[in-house]
Amino acid sequence: MQELIKRAKELLADGTVARVLGWKAGDMPWNPEPAYFETEESLKEFVYDGFCGANLSKYMIEASKLDGKTLVCLKPCDTYSFNQLIKEHRVDREKAYIIGVGCRGKLDIEKIRETGIKGITDIKGAQIENEADTLMVETLYGEKTVEYKDAMLSRCHVCKGKEHKIYDELIGESRETKDADRFAEVEMIEAMSPEERFAFFPCRRTIHYCILSDENEFDIVVLLAYPVENKRQIKYPLFLNNCPPIKYRYCIFVHVTR
Repeated sequence: MQELIKRAKELLADGTVARVLGWKAGDMPWNPEPAYFETEESLKEFVYDGFCGANLSKYMIEASKLDGKTLVCLKPCDTYSFNQLIKEHRVDREKAYIIGVGCRGKLDIEKIRETGIKGITDIKGAQIENEADTLMVETLYGEKTVEYKDAMLSRCHVCKGKEHKIYDELIGESRETKDADRFAEVEMIEAMSPEERFAFFPCRRTIHYCILSDENEFDIVVLLAYPVENKRQIKYPLFLNNCPPIKYRYCIFVHVTR
């Protein structure tokens, strides 16, 4: 992290960038939040560790409207969405100075709590420079341990890869984290009965979001709908045809293909 902060200070000092978009410490060690840093002094609050899972590419939509370049820190997976935003003309590539940061999987505090650990006060081993496979969790009841991989976000277990697709420079090493099938949950849902699917989706009465993909292309179909009484029923997209119908006021279908 110190190498990243040092480089950010250099780029601010020589005028290459007007601000830095990264993370700052939140109210708890496992709760960092996206933040702008406009001075070298303010970078004292900069953090980058295993809990910095927020995708900063979306914040570049507003940053692209500001004067000067913004240094933005992007993890490998973030660069996919940044490229998509470029294609949609929602971000200005010329307004971004991209530092691709290393990633060894991002952590989820809820996954740690699910192991039965309570009263958490601090977590050690989440630093990006730390190669330890075990997290040391300090609690009100003593020190506990949990395997790093067991505390990772679900999406990190099906990571697309650790290659940055767009960057100006790279800082930090990445570690492969994929150890599960990306479509295991899709297969699980396909094997469900209509009643089980209906119970599985808690947002079933407001939003349906489905992704079909393979290694070369993907299709996203989004159905946004609001249920009302005494209105005609809407048929689901083909791959949702086993779901029970719900009554809607209106719906929006968006189809994106790469």
